[in-house]
Amino acid sequence: MPAYGFEYKQGDFYMQVDTTVSVGASWRASNRDYQQIGALNTVLATGDRSNAHKHGSSTADNANLNYQKGSTFSELFKITMDMELNYKNYGAFVRGKAFYDHRIVNGDGVTDTPAYYDQVANQLVLNGDELAPNQSDGRSADILDAFVWGDWWLGDKPVNVRLGRQVISWGEGIFFANGINSINPVDVNALLAPGSEVKDALIPLGSLYGSIGLTSALTLEAFYMLEWKETELPACGTYFSPSDLVGPGCYNGFVPYGMEYNDVSQTVFPAPAAAVTLPRVGDHEPDNGGEYGVAVRYFAESIETEISLYYMNLHSRLPVISGHYADMDAFLTADPLGLVGTLLPPPGSGLTLEQFRDGLAALPEAPGAPSSVLGTAYLLPYGDYYLDYVEDIALLGASFSTAFDF
Repeated sequence: MPAYGFEYKQGDFYMQVDTTVSVGASWRASNRDYQQIGALNTVLATGDRSNAHKHGSSTADNANLNYQKGSTFSELFKITMDMELNYKNYGAFVRGKAFYDHRIVNGDGVTDTPAYYDQVANQLVLNGDELAPNQSDGRSADILDAFVWGDWWLGDKPVNVRLGRQVISWGEGIFFANGINSINPVDVNALLAPGSEVKDALIPLGSLYGSIGLTSALTLEAFYMLEWKETELPACGTYFSPSDLVGPGCYNGFVPYGMEYNDVSQTVFPAPAAAVTLPRVGDHEPDNGGEYGVAVRYFAESIETEISLYYMNLHSRLPVISGHYADMDAFLTADPLGLVGTLLPPPGSGLTLEQFRDGLAALPEAPGAPSSVLGTAYLLPYGDYYLDYVEDIALLGASFSTAFDF
């Protein structure tokens, strides 16, 4: 990881430019875990149903299918450049990054067993889209930090103000999720890349930050966020890609657990991809603004310890999955086998709907009858889901920092 620097100074003007070049690769060191792969995908990949596991799901098996033991899943070239400008008590800072991942852009044998299959008369029939990484996931050039700052004196009190895209780091913990140091979202891709640094993981956001020294030992800080962004998850088809339900660029399909896992001797009713896909609608993202925080820091000189108190109002960087379920009209529309009438009590029976269905549930299933899982799957296209980001989360915190002699 070579670094190159350049400095220039003329009177009150100072400029420094640092450039870091990084080249790295990552390999998969273990075999595929077929317990984490959809049962039908396992059968097609191995030709052997004995490897299939009932808890596997094709909703979250892209990474396992894409990369074999011993193959690289990242071949990364990255360049980062920082530029700092200072003039008297004013300054500016800009940082940019560009990267190119040869493995993702060119594929080089990256293949993905398609996500969905029909099983008709014990034969597997392809019915789905491939989920390979997009070329755009393997190359990018971005301006990260870009802010200006100034230092002044308000009477005998020092004041510092920064405005622009920046990282605001509060608290003493670096890797504690959902803690005080959660002001900026995380670029998970950058954190997991070969040769990554902590500063690559935090995404700068447009914000106004200020601090004032009230006394020699007491400091007041505050910030206001001008923009909101979510945490960036690994793209669909990459080695660390999450579930298709949330991964960027994924097919966003959902196959219920158990639907793929059936005895090979059984004939299973066909379930085309369109019938087992839960549609994703527009995500509910917070508007820019409304996020702020205040901190008070006190340095106790007698014990050489800094004690800090924090209050913040933030919007979540991580989503929760919300959605809408199918209503009765959808249930009637989605009844491909005309079974709705058989699920109602006979006229004059005196049975409630619950009593009648409990009785049906106690009966053995007839050979060749559609499973309840399949019936549920047919309702998926009539519901929807979206990613929801909780707003106005109030956080209170405290920290201390000290030194020990050994």
